Amino acid sequence: MKKNKITFLVYCILFCFIGKAQSLKVTKSTKQRWAGGVVGNSGINFNLELETDFKNAIPDTVWINGNDYPLDFAAHNGRYERTMDSVTHKIKYTILISESHSGGYGGPPHPKTDTAKAKHKPVRKFEGVALISYIHKHKQLFLTVKSFTELPPLNYP
Repeated sequence: MKKNKITFLVYCILFCFIGKAQSLKVTKSTKQRWAGGVVGNSGINFNLELETDFKNAIPDTVWINGNDYPLDFAAHNGRYERTMDSVTHKIKYTILISESHSGGYGGPPHPKTDTAKAKHKPVRKFEGVALISYIHKHKQLFLTVKSFTELPPLNYP
């Protein structure tokens, strides 16, 4: 009988650890193409929402389409936001990333304005549309975004 109780206790402890294995999860991932303004301008807006129970699980970089986007939630620039749900006590991260592409009418694309920035390859291979790097308990961990939900495109005059 005592052996059964110990076995049950071990299973309960393992179940608790397995349930908390992934400390960050994606709750929303969308992309929306846009075009307009000056002739030939277009781009894609990406919106990611992440949720965690842990205050010390902090996303630091996102890789999308071969581009890296360092995240700074302390900047208060409206692109990266950290909020706390007062009911569930979960922390929600909102990440808004916009890629823009410009090209002349019928011609080749104009050179990028920021040509000095080097692309940083993701630190590991992944299968999906985006890779999110985050720090949890002083360890770098990764979360793969499998797909984006495509929203209807925006067309500006």
